[in-house]
Amino acid sequence: MQLDERSSLRSALAAASCGLLGISPALASADTPDNFQVDSALLYYAEKDRVKVAEFSGIFTQTLGEDETISLSPTIDSITGASPTGATSTDKTQTFGTNDTTPANTLPVKHFIDHRFAASVSWQRPIDRLTKTVLGAEGSAEHDYTSLGINASIARDFDNRLTTLGAGASADFDTVLPASGIVPQGLAPLGVSTNTVTAFSTPAEPVFKQVNNGVVAHTVTSASGTIIGGGSTSSGGLDSIYIPHQSRGKEVIDGHIGLTRVINRRTLMQFNYGLGISTGYLTDPYKIISMIDGTSGETVGYITEQRPQNRLRQTLYWETVVHLPEDVIHLSYRYFWDDWGIRSHTVDVHYDFELGHGFYIEPQARYYTQTAADFYHHSLIDGASLPDYASADYRLAQMTSYTYGVKLAMPLGQDGELSARASYMKQTGISHPADAIGVQTTQDLYPGLRAMIFQIGISFKL
Repeated sequence: MQLDERSSLRSALAAASCGLLGISPALASADTPDNFQVDSALLYYAEKDRVKVAEFSGIFTQTLGEDETISLSPTIDSITGASPTGATSTDKTQTFGTNDTTPANTLPVKHFIDHRFAASVSWQRPIDRLTKTVLGAEGSAEHDYTSLGINASIARDFDNRLTTLGAGASADFDTVLPASGIVPQGLAPLGVSTNTVTAFSTPAEPVFKQVNNGVVAHTVTSASGTIIGGGSTSSGGLDSIYIPHQSRGKEVIDGHIGLTRVINRRTLMQFNYGLGISTGYLTDPYKIISMIDGTSGETVGYITEQRPQNRLRQTLYWETVVHLPEDVIHLSYRYFWDDWGIRSHTVDVHYDFELGHGFYIEPQARYYTQTAADFYHHSLIDGASLPDYASADYRLAQMTSYTYGVKLAMPLGQDGELSARASYMKQTGISHPADAIGVQTTQDLYPGLRAMIFQIGISFKL
């Protein structure tokens, strides 16, 4: 599956699970109840005709002393279905290798199955009665992606504990290893009928792998032209090939500073600024771009995508919680911008209706909109000069999404809660852009989606 798409999806699900359990990601270092606390959630995410995700996540917190805790958070998920490849639909059947065809007027997708195992641990301890620190580490693994990370944060209370100033930083070190074993060269023709596959470098130990990605090849060469692998063919297609075991690294550094203020006895307000830097291999090795005829708009070939190797991200976040005589309102706004040209706005509102005896119902509405990355192209014209960077990943396109949901919660004993949430999400983009050519004007060039999210959560103390 596309790695960038998978990462953003899992981030959204992680935020959803925190919301389900009543845990604000921005306030994750808040005081933990005494004894042993369990917060867990089961999530099921289903896009229409596309991706499906089943996930379990939990937070298990043990109190070690006054304001000192240690927490363990495991996550297991399974993702199946089909994801857009980046190629556009057209009025003719498209072929991506020997047995991979897409009917006319149909969005090309790639079917997949993936599983991930992740865990994180954090230790919260006080420095003094007004200052707390949190140290943490995390890791995750799947068949083509691994990640290791560390994080630290500090928070200090002022003004009779009416104001809290906090700051934190994290570092993640990721490794990308495509299923084929080859990291594709950016903006290179997809090897549907070529005799050479170009790779980046020559590793020390080649391994034997089956190639099933539509590439017909006789040799594998490095960027310098050195032959680093070879294979045999039958019936005009490649059965197997000796190829090097390649991987690419990515580093992500994030930091934030925030201020939380008690406005009055009913109102709490928070402001955060975040800064992130990503470097290394930021391209999705599974994404491609359609090459079209400049007059007819017909697809004549495909190339792999290529993104910059650096990305600077910034966010501004504001959240207000208002406790009415019985109900509670949560309202937040987030502004995001980066040096790829993406600008986004997110507005999220929750309203907790108290039903009495510990029961409550919480409707939610979320609005999200973003501009396209500077190098986003739904397709490129064959024969024209290629840009330095290009991607047809629909998550880098101009888009708008709406999410509506409702959560129902009930008490579980004296210190627990059982809850369930159902949400509906609709995502749309520019289906018929002004620069569409010829037959493209008859096609939907943005693969919008609709999805349902179901969540069940349980929290209790031992």
